[in-house]
Amino acid sequence: MSENKDGLKKFVDTAAAEFTNFAGSVDPAAVEKAAKLILAAEKTHNRVHVTGIGKPAHVAGYAASLMSS
Repeated sequence: MSENKDGLKKFVDTAAAEFTNFAGSVDPAAVEKAAKLILAAEKTHNRVHVTGIGKPAHVAGYAASLMSS
């Protein structure tokens, strides 16, 4: 059972480190600009298209479903 705990700790530590790296790379100004564009599109009954190729396409599809719900 100790191996499971060690594996879980390693997984959680790795996930935390990766999230911290990601969070540090986010550009707040770009996020704010994107939010304003999305809200402007919503206000004028327009659409926002999210696209990608390969694995990014799966992420784009997930993001699009989140925004539409």
